[in-house]
Amino acid sequence: MNGRGVARFSRISLGYREGGEELLLRTAEVRHWRPGRADQRAEVREGPHRALSSSGRLESSLRELTVDLPGLEVGDTVLLEVVRSIESLPLADLYSYSFFGAGRDSVARSVLTVDWPSERGLFYVSEGFDPPRIIEEGDRTRFVWRREGGRAYDRAPLSRPVWERAPRVVLSSHRPAEASWELWSALDSFCDPSRGRRTADSLLAAVGTDPDRLTRWVRESIDYLGSDWGDDPGYSPRPPVETLAGSSGVCRDVAVLLTWLLRAAGHRASLALCNTSHDLDDLVGSRSFNHMLVALTGPEGGIRIIDPSLEVSADLPMSMRGRRYLALSPRGTELHRVPDPIRGDSMTVVFEGSLSNDGLTMEGEVVVSASGAVDQVFAGILQRLGEERFLEFLRAYLSADDRGSLVLASPPGAGGGMTARGRLRWSLPSLPSPGEGMEVLLPGISELNPLGTRNAVLLLCTYLDYTELLLQPPINEKFTLSLYGLPEGYRPPETLSAGTFESRAHARSDTLILVQRCSIGPAYPDSLRVARILDALLARSSPAVRILGLP
Repeated sequence: MNGRGVARFSRISLGYREGGEELLLRTAEVRHWRPGRADQRAEVREGPHRALSSSGRLESSLRELTVDLPGLEVGDTVLLEVVRSIESLPLADLYSYSFFGAGRDSVARSVLTVDWPSERGLFYVSEGFDPPRIIEEGDRTRFVWRREGGRAYDRAPLSRPVWERAPRVVLSSHRPAEASWELWSALDSFCDPSRGRRTADSLLAAVGTDPDRLTRWVRESIDYLGSDWGDDPGYSPRPPVETLAGSSGVCRDVAVLLTWLLRAAGHRASLALCNTSHDLDDLVGSRSFNHMLVALTGPEGGIRIIDPSLEVSADLPMSMRGRRYLALSPRGTELHRVPDPIRGDSMTVVFEGSLSNDGLTMEGEVVVSASGAVDQVFAGILQRLGEERFLEFLRAYLSADDRGSLVLASPPGAGGGMTARGRLRWSLPSLPSPGEGMEVLLPGISELNPLGTRNAVLLLCTYLDYTELLLQPPINEKFTLSLYGLPEGYRPPETLSAGTFESRAHARSDTLILVQRCSIGPAYPDSLRVARILDALLARSSPAVRILGLP
């Protein structure tokens, strides 16, 4: 075991769902590399899963065994043997299992052996493993997958989570479409608008029937507070009337409540399941999901996915872009992906003003706006700082001088995107011109948008397998600068276009208009898109697109 292994395996957490499965810890020991060292017994504790307290959840059936291995040193070997017995599956008899052949540590050999009843079908997909060896043994079939060697998968900046990249074998007793209608059978009755119709009609009369208004009302009226209830604790939602009575619930409760209200209002809505920790595999089962969403079908047939538990005014958190979800349907449906747009995630800065007489400062009116993923980032910052400090942050974020002020015309996370406006001033670096006069460096996208600059630095300075890239947040940048009253004979910045970046300068009499655009997205870009982004980021950092020559 190396140093990283000592840090990781001195304490091991084994999570499980009480009532649905049992864990048996058969062996937990350390084999010391130095002779003469006395063996030390592992310390084992059982209790609520630590994820519950950190997220404010109270689902008491989620438990964990914590195994402490004292005295672990570099060079030691850890032997851990755990038996997990699944007693029941929640909601429907849909079994699935994902076996990973590598992870954050290198693996010399991976072997998965599965004994499966011959009369029951088994579906599987594998990535990075040899084809399975299949052996018929009476009424059971044995499948054996092997994989030799396996590098460690590090969590590099802007890389996808390890469990989305590692080689794996995924098993399931059902296809996704079968899982869709099985789970629909278990959950859809909770959303029946005929149940509690009088309550629904009363609420719709007060709130209205618009989907956005109903979503906003659910978010503002139902506090996030969880507990175990129903036939499958941790998975079963409460009926909408009960959620309304308690004014509280978790994701499954608010998803059912919103679907119930949308249907009562005449909209076509259904439940959808996903996993917020990682992307769903090609095959799924009852325990593949940890989050419930709402799928709203529009008048023209398009599907809109809504997370009613989200605190900010957006359909989904940006972390869900490009992730799979399973919509529940009486006819069954395949896994679909959340749209991963390259538009809508925007940061826009518009400046109109003038240079000082000495050309060393620029002052004028500024409008800053953000939408989509960028708006969500700013909403989180506003929540932590408060409005006054957030405006101070935003001024510093734009690299402006201490003078000047901004006001929030529309705060982030409130719906419709953020808008801030005010009057700011920038000090401009200057150099003697190769000819007569001087050159000043105007603010540009690379200076006014640290979010995009962070992505640029990480992409250009870190080695990544660009087929495994995850951009958080995806961002479309636009900066428009209008400078008035410039002296005769000024030289505008160079025009440049490369990849997804474009900078164009328009000189009109005594006015300069500079427009810069750059697209760093979507969240899951393909290799062709990544190549264009890399070309853009190199051009984006060029000072030539910001140099203004003055006589």
